Amino acid sequence: MGRSLVFSTNIPLRFSQTPRSISPRFHPNQYQPHKLSPKSSTGYRKVGTFNTNSKRKLCTRALISEVSNQRQYPKVAAKSTGPIPPSQLIEVVETAAKTGAEVVMDAVNKPRNITYKGLTDLVTDTDKMSEVAILEVVKKNFGDHLILGEEGGIIGDTSSDYLWCIDPLDGTTNFAHCYPSFAVSVGVLFQGNPAAAAVVEFVGGPMCWNTRTFTATAGGGAFCNGQKIHPSKTDKVEQSLLVTGFGYDHDDAWITNIELFKEFTDISRGVRRLGAAAVDMCHVALGVAEAYWEYRLKPWDMAAGVLCPYQPGFSTLILSLYAASAPSNSAISTAFFRVKALDLCAGTGANPVDGDQASNQRKYPKVSAKSTGSIPPSELIEVVEAAARAGAEVVMDAVNKPRNVAYKGLADLVTDTDKMSEIAILEVIKKNFADHLILGEEGGIAGDTSSDYLWCVDPLDGTTNFAHCYPSFAVSVGVLFQGNPAAATVVEFVGGPMCWNTRTYTATAGGGAFCNGQKIHPSKTDKVEQSLLVTGFGCEHDDAWNTNFELFKEFTSISRGVRRLGGAAVDMCHVALGVTEGYWEYRLKPWDIAAAVLIIEEAGGVVTRMDGGKLCVFDKSVLVSNGAIHAKLLERIAPATEKLKSKGIDFSLWYKPENYVTDL
Repeated sequence: MGRSLVFSTNIPLRFSQTPRSISPRFHPNQYQPHKLSPKSSTGYRKVGTFNTNSKRKLCTRALISEVSNQRQYPKVAAKSTGPIPPSQLIEVVETAAKTGAEVVMDAVNKPRNITYKGLTDLVTDTDKMSEVAILEVVKKNFGDHLILGEEGGIIGDTSSDYLWCIDPLDGTTNFAHCYPSFAVSVGVLFQGNPAAAAVVEFVGGPMCWNTRTFTATAGGGAFCNGQKIHPSKTDKVEQSLLVTGFGYDHDDAWITNIELFKEFTDISRGVRRLGAAAVDMCHVALGVAEAYWEYRLKPWDMAAGVLCPYQPGFSTLILSLYAASAPSNSAISTAFFRVKALDLCAGTGANPVDGDQASNQRKYPKVSAKSTGSIPPSELIEVVEAAARAGAEVVMDAVNKPRNVAYKGLADLVTDTDKMSEIAILEVIKKNFADHLILGEEGGIAGDTSSDYLWCVDPLDGTTNFAHCYPSFAVSVGVLFQGNPAAATVVEFVGGPMCWNTRTYTATAGGGAFCNGQKIHPSKTDKVEQSLLVTGFGCEHDDAWNTNFELFKEFTSISRGVRRLGGAAVDMCHVALGVTEGYWEYRLKPWDIAAAVLIIEEAGGVVTRMDGGKLCVFDKSVLVSNGAIHAKLLERIAPATEKLKSKGIDFSLWYKPENYVTDL
């Protein structure tokens, strides 16, 4: 389904504080474009002293020779002033963006050479090479147009009506960690207004990289992979999925945005933090998120992304007005949602499922082991993986269909797909281990409580993401033997609309962890300030929820960033895969973590409670890391957790089935 590439999870990163092959962006003679009044004959003017030679130094000319001159590009040869037909302009814009994307795709599985433009603002050789490739396309067609590139600064004719805004790699930190997503963004302004745009988004991640291309022309509509797109029609904040970002300037605006992040997380279905402005804006245009906001963006961050959603019929969401008008304590009515009740704990003959999804003709592995006693890992993982894949088939069949959504709580969603996936999973388990104990998120407890085995099933981890078609989410199946994780499978859904794909993680106790059949390991990064972290916020908005916002703020300030993707099993598996260094969250359930705990431990990572104590899957907090930064994370997380315990916050075991025997 996607473009699969060979991948090594342990990417050696070479750090240097001294940039090479390119001059700094903030050159003494660099100038910035400023819009003139409507009476002006040109769109832009220079500020301060302008020096042609110094300006050219900012164009990464040292790297031009590394880009082939034999490429064939569309040749428009339009003049610097006067309108260019949109069909010709978008052809060059899209070609330029895709040319930069070729450079990035060629680099996704190679070592990164990283330098710094500021204290935490990264740049890689790939950023620079991508910009060189993009500039070559633009210059071959519009040699006298004005260009503003993130890495090369200003070049070209300042009297031009056209200004090209180029971000050769939006989301460099994500790229540096192989964390999807990031993008190449090219937008062109005509007399200060967006005229044409292309954003090539990289999705999927290790072992299943793919791209999705957004294009738009002024008045001509917005498209993704050639299909016309529109934002969602959701008109309530409490039913919306929102997105934000946090820049590198940790000033009053940054602090204000932390407060907005907390406020909107409280009243919406969630606020995601993916880490790439152009991507986030395009996700609003695609309809998988309802709104995005951020302070301190640059023109290259948003020149293309602005045009994609900014089309006739698109209603701009003014977040401050939304926040003022949305009742923060309003109950969300479920009158519009109807979900057929499914008895997940009934006998196998009573499941109200159609023939395709509950067919007795399916061929599953048959182990027929007894309820007690040890089962060989090779036999156990075969059933675990078959069960997870059976659930994933149900989910994949539903990704492009309408969702029927209901609520299990004020903000906790459930869909028909959650329930149908669990039925498919249970069918596989019961055919092999009819007397094993099962704990499913939707169906609760079923089976023999005297069994040594407990299956923890999350049929759709990240239901809110699934409801919005927002990647990623997963099917998670883990089995415990006497309370200890014995075998696990997580099938992660990646890519998103028009390029869905899956990535499958498996592990057995003592047998290692694998992704798509390849052995995986966490990263070796040993500094928090060079780490990419992840957290989540549950549905219980209590003192633990408030404490986690303080931790989010603190770690966002001292690390390369804290992502918030919205699926616990996925976030933990990303640590095992080596694309992030740490993850923590309060208020998780056994089905959220049972599979992923084993995957991270078998990959070589470390798992504890958030107070540093030994974890069992019935605990209410979890901290996972690559091991190298675990103690440093605990220095900040453990005291905050102990403070909660001293206030009487309950961190006792969440729930252990009665009579289930463990050695814990």
